[in-house]
Amino acid sequence: MSLTITSRANTLIGRKKEWRFHVRHAGVISFDALMEEMAHSGSSAGLPDIARVLMLYRQTVSRLVSDGYFVRGPLGDHYLSAVGTARKADDRFMPTRPSSGHGYRLRFRPDRSVEAGIIKGVSFKRDHDASRRNPHPQMLEQIHAGGAAPQAADGPTVLSNGAYARLHGTLLGFDPADESLGVFLMERYGSGALRCGQYASVKPSLVIFGIPADAPAGDYDLVVRTSTKAGTIRSGVLPSSTHL
Repeated sequence: MSLTITSRANTLIGRKKEWRFHVRHAGVISFDALMEEMAHSGSSAGLPDIARVLMLYRQTVSRLVSDGYFVRGPLGDHYLSAVGTARKADDRFMPTRPSSGHGYRLRFRPDRSVEAGIIKGVSFKRDHDASRRNPHPQMLEQIHAGGAAPQAADGPTVLSNGAYARLHGTLLGFDPADESLGVFLMERYGSGALRCGQYASVKPSLVIFGIPADAPAGDYDLVVRTSTKAGTIRSGVLPSSTHL
């Protein structure tokens, strides 16, 4: 996988150029998925051991930082800073009073050698269509009782007829009442197209939809179609395939 570099209108104060570069990430890795990835990375440690160590690390760092320590970790430094202003040097610091504007911020300062190593390993692709504001579906998961179905690191996302799925991404919003818009399953090895329905949520970053109960088994490309205010259709394709 790689970073996708897009362009956005530069609205920053003091801007000298009209556009700025922006990263569109390949997907979202949850904490649970991160632990599973570590367990399958060839390490001799199993998932329960990794989960215990990471939770202990989180609890220990949180306790030490709360106690006022500056904690150096494997990826960088964790520490607290104070925020707020005062009229006099000996004014009281009142973080428990909301109107004071006083408080704390948890800070993280990355280890420069780790940062350099991450940057050295980056590959990227340039997205020249970003200015067209196309929808960008990024991650698909079927919803099961008790949570989302686990996904394989590689290969197609497997969906079940009649089930519901979550689609994550950007610029995904559309009018579900418009039959020309929505989430579509396009046959990879044919010309068939199915519009998904029963939209439980339609937001720019998340669409929850029902998979057609009568969809034939096979491999599909998942396509999202949206529309501009002027009525121009925009479409985006999920990078990975979908299998029913």
